[in-house]
Amino acid sequence: MDIAIVGGGISGLAAAWELSADPKLDITVHEASDRLGGKISTSMFAGRNVDEGPDAFLRRVPDALRLCEEIGLDDLVSPAHGTACIWLDGSLHPLPAGLVLGVPARFDALEESGILTPWGLARAMVEPELDGSPLVGDSSIGAVIRHRYGNEIADRLVGPLLGGINAGDIDHMSIDACVPQLADAAHRSTSISLALEPALAPSTAAPDAVFSAPAGGMGDLIERLADRLGERGVTFRLGDPIDEFPRADGIVLTTPADVTARLLEPRSARAAEILAGIEFASVVFTTVAFRRADVPGDLDASGFLVPRDAGLSITAASWSSTKWARLDGDPIILRVSLGHANDSAPIDWDDSTVLEHIARDLSRTMGIDASPVAHRVSRFRNGFPQYAVGHLQRIDDLELTLEHDAPDLAVCGMAHRGVGIPACIREARRSAKALRSRLPS
Repeated sequence: MDIAIVGGGISGLAAAWELSADPKLDITVHEASDRLGGKISTSMFAGRNVDEGPDAFLRRVPDALRLCEEIGLDDLVSPAHGTACIWLDGSLHPLPAGLVLGVPARFDALEESGILTPWGLARAMVEPELDGSPLVGDSSIGAVIRHRYGNEIADRLVGPLLGGINAGDIDHMSIDACVPQLADAAHRSTSISLALEPALAPSTAAPDAVFSAPAGGMGDLIERLADRLGERGVTFRLGDPIDEFPRADGIVLTTPADVTARLLEPRSARAAEILAGIEFASVVFTTVAFRRADVPGDLDASGFLVPRDAGLSITAASWSSTKWARLDGDPIILRVSLGHANDSAPIDWDDSTVLEHIARDLSRTMGIDASPVAHRVSRFRNGFPQYAVGHLQRIDDLELTLEHDAPDLAVCGMAHRGVGIPACIREARRSAKALRSRLPS
């Protein structure tokens, strides 16, 4: 039985891994570009292997760890520095302990951090005592946080953190789709802080690692997975853009939502309409290297986040040389992000304009006034799907529609049920398994 998988990113490869366990299936992965991995790419920069896209995956969602174990990729590392900072009022502030996804589950460290004004702190600290009832139905993250904690928690902590991960606006992002852990707390308790508190490690315990990555960079995951798929007989066709459905008994579409919508139109106009309605944000990741002597002070954190109202172009800076042992040394390597749902301008800037904005902002935040000795600009146009309120219901409708209109098809990817690598792996395997159950034995 022939299976065609369209798209060779992590979703397509995870779907292929799930299906290739069945020796009766003849699987072909069609990838439009000349390489596998999609947004996951590790390449040489300033003499070291540096990720261009995601540089780690979340451990709390176990699907990426499980896949690494299955393919024999056991050389995993975690960031040497787990603490990040926030740029506020002209200086960098370490994020305090006691936060879950930017939301305070305990307030003692937040009280001492200086991140909130006295009024903002007082407003946030009454959350456990506020009257109310658990959240019913979906809502925006911003609406929930502003109602429970006030604007400062939303704008100074939750917005930079969660909005940064999704390149989105928390006042439009679905709490159910974007942050299930936070949504669960809001749905089952009148106090989000009290519901989240058990998730914190005891204050005397060493914190568990939050992220992991292959020791050589995220590209190792793609390389090892592709090798194992090859051992299982999976065929890869690179440089093979698909304009119409390939001839196959079953098809898994893992392409971007707009491409998938175009392919689906002849088979299911309703499914195509749902996918075409998803909006996207564009992001520019720029990697820069500076001589160690040109970087003032000690880089004793993993990087910093920037609130939207800070007057900077950059949204975050990752101190890669501090974060990952393999990138330690001279020159210092930083990865800087620009662009989000409310700022599409950076994606159209040329490299020199991107570097001008980064130079200005790094001078202001880190005191770096020298020019980088190397740079690399990576553009992700329409690369980050925006999960609006009600997103998961629309994806449920999409899947039910396809089961009726095109039972030989499955769709998955970043635009569906999670933008993170573990979520993409989980949903790809789930979709592949569901497709297999609809095909003849």
